[in-house]
Amino acid sequence: MTEDGRAVLDIMPQKLLEELSVGGTALVKIGSFKAEMPLAEELIPEEGKLQLLLDKENGDVLICSYREDVCEQYGVRVGDRVTVRKSKN
Repeated sequence: MTEDGRAVLDIMPQKLLEELSVGGTALVKIGSFKAEMPLAEELIPEEGKLQLLLDKENGDVLICSYREDVCEQYGVRVGDRVTVRKSKN
């Protein structure tokens, strides 16, 4: 994680999209925190819903939630390693 809350992924967004379609679910690990998250192109307006948000304009994949501070809520720290894999479910 970077200081501005962006995740630095171990794979490029293009590689992620070869394995996972928008609407699919990914297993995301950040340090010791782990959760399944949908890959979306628009923020899902569901309170506390963790999600991977695809920003096609900038070529980024962001980890975010609706009206919730992910880093504080789940103890994620700057410098934590981030990995994203297609969920097996």
